[in-house]
Amino acid sequence: MRGFAFRPPAVPAAVLAALILGACVRDTGPVASDDLSKLTVPLAPGPMRLMTQGSVFRVPAEIFFDVGSPLSTATVGCFEDGPQVEGQVETGFPDGTRRTLPELKLRGLTFGGHRYVPVKVGLEEGKECDVVLGLDVLLPWALKVDLPRRALTFLPSATRLDYQARALEQAAEGWETHQLELTRDPVGDWPMLALRVKQADEALVAPLVFSTREALTRISAEAVRTAGLKVGRELFDGLPVPEGVTLPGSMAVTDVVATDGLELSPGFGLSAHSLKLDGKWQGRGVAGVLGGDVWGRFDSVIDVQAGVLWLKRPRVLQSGAVQRCVRGAVTGEEGCYELFARGSPAGLEAAVTLWRSLPSGGRLYLEVAGEEQPPCRFGFSFGPSDRGASGHFVFPWGRMAESMPECAAAFAQAKGARFSLYEEGPLAQCPGSCAFAEDALTRRISCACDSGGELSDADRALLRLYKTLLEQELKKRDRASEPADP
Repeated sequence: MRGFAFRPPAVPAAVLAALILGACVRDTGPVASDDLSKLTVPLAPGPMRLMTQGSVFRVPAEIFFDVGSPLSTATVGCFEDGPQVEGQVETGFPDGTRRTLPELKLRGLTFGGHRYVPVKVGLEEGKECDVVLGLDVLLPWALKVDLPRRALTFLPSATRLDYQARALEQAAEGWETHQLELTRDPVGDWPMLALRVKQADEALVAPLVFSTREALTRISAEAVRTAGLKVGRELFDGLPVPEGVTLPGSMAVTDVVATDGLELSPGFGLSAHSLKLDGKWQGRGVAGVLGGDVWGRFDSVIDVQAGVLWLKRPRVLQSGAVQRCVRGAVTGEEGCYELFARGSPAGLEAAVTLWRSLPSGGRLYLEVAGEEQPPCRFGFSFGPSDRGASGHFVFPWGRMAESMPECAAAFAQAKGARFSLYEEGPLAQCPGSCAFAEDALTRRISCACDSGGELSDADRALLRLYKTLLEQELKKRDRASEPADP
């Protein structure tokens, strides 16, 4: 709530000026505290990253929690009466750049119903209010991420032995757990995690900055070239391109590194994943940024002070094409899917997590909880993916409200949802991890997608062709290396 300043006769002018500058906003909110222990905040819909909705006094804010940021920042749009700059701060960033920013104290920051104490931040441009709480604020805390419920809980930092004991307990209950080491950059102090990127016969092994703000992993173009990895048309060098297939002169996949696998530790990681190529990366000693598209496939605890990244997911048992997930004493296909849904002022908020792999992609259909169903089918669509694919959206979105007004109106009143049906294969109209709605009469489809839209349909087809040709070439090499029959 905003207040006003007034001039009692006894207050000297100099004292009044200080009051106006330092306390032009009368704060009647919760008592400010820097104790975040056991505070749980909901993560905002969208790709997997640590971001929640909050406010700076009366200004709505998007608040990011990023252990990869060396300092906390706020944009100009957070300050209703304009920022009161107190000085300057200069710091280096993981990408190799150095920046000098105006510095001031951010007051009135609230998230998850918690009012945070005034905190020094660097000031950045921006009409909207974005706040990044960096390692200078987050270091004392372990960040526990509940992927299916899209929630973040702050816990006190623990020790490696504590995490090892917890991992043993979770493993006994049927969970697959992995405890990885987060190292610290000797100059910038940001956390790093070693990554092995595999592509055919080549591999890149290098540390990446661990970011909880970035949704997409980015890899240095220089590091890719040095390791001998290929991008764009180079992918097809030495592969037998079929007759009649003409590769275009320009391919958007020049901005993407197609991989055959990512390893976070020997034998553990993702079977295949495309990485964004960063041609402007100048950082030395690190080869890019590890984002939520990789670590966000697990329940996780991120404890930079302890140097621990603890990842957890259900065990999967596979027999042929059938995958079953272990959940406590129960093993079944149903345990491979989790849904969190609730009504919100914006509509039906829904998050789904698929703990099984999706070799050819898949569609997960939902139903609105209750008897009255919207006049459309709806759910989530995923492209081919390793385990841990997830999506978090609000139904309806803007384009759906325009093209399917009756369907959108039904979602606006929905209070929850439940699973209906799973089918193999994604919707062709919805590339990446998407929410969709399909009109029951016209069959018109509306999509909202997190990722995958940066590639055209033609480029995705070319990447599939590359993987097919590579598999054929590797099989041919295996057969050639087999000993001759006696």
